[in-house]
Amino acid sequence: MNVSKDIKINSLDFSNEGNGSKVKINVNYKGENITLEGSGKGKFEAVTKAIKNYFNSFNFENLTYDEHAIGTGAGSHAITYLSFENDGKKVWGVGIDRDIMTSSIYALFSAINRM
Repeated sequence: MNVSKDIKINSLDFSNEGNGSKVKINVNYKGENITLEGSGKGKFEAVTKAIKNYFNSFNFENLTYDEHAIGTGAGSHAITYLSFENDGKKVWGVGIDRDIMTSSIYALFSAINRM
């Protein structure tokens, strides 16, 4: 859960771009701080495109995910289970955060770190 072995999120910065979203992600990748940028119809698509823009080897084929609440009320958290295929290998990730979008992004990076 929220695995951050080779690539770790330092910060996420979203902005609106026309009818979509733009993201700037600062990550630590194998000890080096780099910035990923991407745009998409929504925040999650912007994140996947930012990753693809920098790491040409990521395909995110057959991406699926499911989200649930942990707890109730203001103190609840979101948990996201996510999987995708990359070069024929299926990988899974899990992310937890108070914000459902951040939980999904953590799950994506968790899966990437399991490749």
